[in-house]
Amino acid sequence: SGICGGEAAENRPLRLGHGICGSAQAGSPANDRFHVPKPERNCFAAPVRCDRNLCPQGHGYPGAADHPSGGCIPMKLPVFDLHCDTALALSERAEQYTSLRANSRHVDLTRAGELGGYAQCFAMYTTPDFDKWFGKPVTEVFDNMLINLEKELALNSDIIAKAGSAAEIEANHAAGKMSAILTLEGPAGIGFDAGRLEELYDRGFRISTLGWNEKNILTGSHVTGGGLTDAGKEYVRECQRLGILVDVSHISDEAFWDIMKITEAPIVASHSNLRSVTKTHHPTLLSSPHHS
Repeated sequence: SGICGGEAAENRPLRLGHGICGSAQAGSPANDRFHVPKPERNCFAAPVRCDRNLCPQGHGYPGAADHPSGGCIPMKLPVFDLHCDTALALSERAEQYTSLRANSRHVDLTRAGELGGYAQCFAMYTTPDFDKWFGKPVTEVFDNMLINLEKELALNSDIIAKAGSAAEIEANHAAGKMSAILTLEGPAGIGFDAGRLEELYDRGFRISTLGWNEKNILTGSHVTGGGLTDAGKEYVRECQRLGILVDVSHISDEAFWDIMKITEAPIVASHSNLRSVTKTHHPTLLSSPHHS
């Protein structure tokens, strides 16, 4: 959705890297320390999120007619993105997200190819509510999502390949390819079953949360509260035995500290910001003690 101000973005300065367009306002006052005047401005985010064509309202600066990148000055820095919901969109919203190589949504490989290197963590996002949201079992949604993403990766094997380690990411980059790392956002799609983690590791999964916004058999969430269960502790241990990073995004504060008491490996917060650096106090955000 791009760096976009919602209304008349061309007529006011923009905050660099202000997330993804929608209702969010990217306008920045002149005294803002992140402000850069428009003539000197370069996009802080990757072209994959800067192109004007990503924004449903068509915003961007400079205009498509004024710049070959169609709304953003290209950036050649390498990007490693820890989270996107592209896999679900490709599987369940195919009318909008027609292919991984080229589409009008958040992520496609054509735009990502403009970067100086690109590694993307593709989340297999599931929650028990999928049964009613999509009218089919959550396990079926998960299976379809994974099969479809692997099909897209195979179709685009000339420019992207799976990676399960830093060495494989570096090897892909040296070969001129982007990297795909598979992750679990909510294990509902595998029945919260730690016994399936080894199978998923073998297919390329390297990160897993313990849930989404629901309370489940592993943990409480930031919405419900509640700590890690015995099954949740076993899930953490199995992830770390295999080499899957435990992702603390979406879980409750209590569950976070329960994990910290038993962890034997680094953990990750793939899509959680710090509460102390945001104007909103969204419950998914981390507190400063979590960060410390």
